[in-house]
Amino acid sequence: MVGESGNGAGALRRLQIAAERRMECVLRDSTACVERRMVNRDQIATEWSARGFSCDVWADPVGQRWEDFTHATDELVLVLEGVMEFEAEGCARRPPAGEELLIPAGAVHSARNVGATTARWLYGYRCD
Repeated sequence: MVGESGNGAGALRRLQIAAERRMECVLRDSTACVERRMVNRDQIATEWSARGFSCDVWADPVGQRWEDFTHATDELVLVLEGVMEFEAEGCARRPPAGEELLIPAGAVHSARNVGATTARWLYGYRCD
């Protein structure tokens, strides 16, 4: 997500470098250097679109598990509510609501609702 400082291009480049290098943990907090704010789905969709990503909402019931997926393109995820665990290449993260993660293209990854309520989250794929 882009803050008022206008560092969107720099953040995108950091994401690209992280994906290219396949560092220790392939799940990346792509908002680490950006001011946090309330989650606004429409604004996030606009920002992701400007960065070349789609944006859709998904809801998972308690206990839902999606295991060992791969995609030919980068994927962004952002939890709106609930407790989701995302794992890629053996690295698991439980991001708080509003924290964006990048799952690099080709990474074997899973998504799990590990909370006590339905989880809603955004996902988007890089549009080529």
